[in-house]
Amino acid sequence: MSVLNQKLEWRYATKKFDPTRSVPAEKIERIIEAIRLAPTSSGLQPFELFVVTNDEIRAKIR
Repeated sequence: MSVLNQKLEWRYATKKFDPTRSVPAEKIERIIEAIRLAPTSSGLQPFELFVVTNDEIRAKIR
């Protein structure tokens, strides 16, 4: 098996989530930048990203 395939096989599901903790803003910015730079088959990034920080809106989405 190639090294790339080994790295792709390593993943896990989140088992516990602490709703009292939030993701630091600098990490969110890094995630957004990684999404922006992610390659797509068409090169056009045909998707939209919504970052929801308002708890009331999050509750409505749920």
